[in-house]
Parts: sequence; C-alpha cells; structure tokens
Amino acid sequence: MPTIKDIARQLGLSSATVSRALHDADSPFVSAETRRRVREAAERLGYLPNPTGRALVTGRTNLVSLWINDPYTPYYALIGHHLQVESERRGYQPVVRGVSTQSQGAIDWQAPDGLAEGILVVDVNDPLERFLRARPAFRRPLVAMGSLCTTKVDHVRIDLYRGSVEAVEHLVATRSGRIVALMYAERDPRTEAYRDVMGRAGREPDVVPIPDEARATNRRRVRDYIEARGCPGALFCQNDDVALAAYRAALDCGLRVPDDVALVGCDGIEDTEYLEVPLSTVVHPVGEMVALAWRFLERRMADPSALPQSAVLPSRLLVRASSSCSGDTGGGDAAAV
Repeated sequence: MPTIKDIARQLGLSSATVSRALHDADSPFVSAETRRRVREAAERLGYLPNPTGRALVTGRTNLVSLWINDPYTPYYALIGHHLQVESERRGYQPVVRGVSTQSQGAIDWQAPDGLAEGILVVDVNDPLERFLRARPAFRRPLVAMGSLCTTKVDHVRIDLYRGSVEAVEHLVATRSGRIVALMYAERDPRTEAYRDVMGRAGREPDVVPIPDEARATNRRRVRDYIEARGCPGALFCQNDDVALAAYRAALDCGLRVPDDVALVGCDGIEDTEYLEVPLSTVVHPVGEMVALAWRFLERRMADPSALPQSAVLPSRLLVRASSSCSGDTGGGDAAAV
C-alpha cells in the first residue's frame, strides 16, 4: 500500500510537506501548486490516508462512533441511515457499533472508539449507564438519543408515552372487545401508557409478554394466544416488527384485519405501509432526532464545558387501515378459525 514516503520520494518533497498537503488544508507552509501535485500523485498511486497518522498531524480523526442497540432491525437501520447521512454531511466518517442491551458488563473502550472525536448512542440506556459508572473520569463528547436514553449526559429523547396514549385511546374508542398489549418489557412508556388509558377507560388490561422482538417468535406467540383465548378486538404492539408478526399470525388463524382484529404498531418503519392492509403505527421523529443529536454533539465537541443539553420530541399516532372503523369494529372474542 502506498505511503506518504512513496509520494514524497516521487515528487522530491519532504514527508512533512506531503503530510501537510494531504491533511492540513489551512497550512501556510504548502503552496496551492504543491498541494495540487501531491493530491494528484496520491490519487495516481492509490494512496489511502491512515486516520492515526492524520490525527497525529491535525489532532483530528473525523471519526464518530455510533452505538446502536441492534443495527440489523428495520427501525435501527433507519436510524443508522440518518446518522450516516448527517455524519457525512458534516465531514465525519461514522463507525457503527452494535451494543446489546442484554450485556451485563460495561462497554469496553477500545478501537475504533478510541479514535472517535465523539459518540452518538441510540437506545442502549443500561449498558451506557454501566459504562459511565465504571469510568467516572470519562470525558469524550457523547450524546444519547432514543425513547430509552439516560438523562445523565446530553440527550434527545423521543416521548413514546404521548403517542402510545393516542394509540390506545384510539383503540378504546373504536373497539368493544379485548384490547391486548404485546410488550417486551413492563418498564416501558408504551406499557405504562397502555395501562393508564385502560384504567381510565375502566377496561381490563391484558399485557401479553413477548420473549424477544423476532418476527418468527412473535408470529407463533400471537397465533398460540389466539388459539387459546380467541380473537381480541385489538392488539397494541411493542413495535412495528411485532405488529407485522401479529398481522401474519392473524391471517394464519383465518382472521381479517381490521374487521376481526385491529392492529397498531410503534416505530413508523416503511414496511408498515406496504401490506395489503397498511398498519397503523406510532411514528418516531427519527430524522429530527438525529439532526438535533448531531447539533448537540457538535456543540459539546466545540465546548466541553458547555451547559447540559436536552430535548424531548413527541411521537404521534398515524392511523391507517389496520385500525380503521370500517366493517366490524371488533366484537372481540370470536374464536379463531
């Protein structure tokens, strides 16, 4: 692989001059003509910059580390896309890192994070708090974001409670049968909103725990529930992946959406719009969240002593055909076919 020394040797320049020409656009020690010659030679030889070497010269790496709960699901892939676009627009190269929320140990601080100028964290609340407790002297600029983010650092939080209240109120107003919540965790704003609305409405809550968020697992879970207890009037789902699984399970059981059972998910991923019966969902303002988190990170990198930064963004219910009032509004407990 070509190095700075190879370019310097070919052009008869010092390695220091070549390094400045490549990595320090404001250097007064390199003329425009020399900079042009160096960059043409670098392109001709196929030179790729070493971020460590560049950092030694400029004091910057232009790397930002992205800690994401699960970068392989559609929702987190959507966030990752927005993070990629916002990072590159600002001249940064993002390094994506999947961080399991189930990990019991603190996050290891190692390359490539050690080269990152800042860190953006998405929905890894518990691991992040363990990390901060384990490293009290940690000072790297860091911004948390998502629906479950710590408030101990700069953060942009999505208020899922508000949108979930809208969703459950919508189902209470349009469905007379059982309204069931398919939830991964009790300590969650969606579960809290469901219980609060059902309590105010004088309706009996029915929270069905799901073992994980995999579509195949939840398809079986919903199918088993319907076969054991009959068809509910509506299902309020932890997220859109669970709602998609519930949709498929309902069809497996010979049921119609929304005539036999209404469905509402949560996230706002694109998949929900492309079914024969598009799914209602609680939409997260992902683009706005990522852009604001990046602005917070830029301020923190520019001024490490700045006052704490925080924002709360609302979620909103998007009603589609899966929970519409057309047809049978859910007499509720008809046995599954």
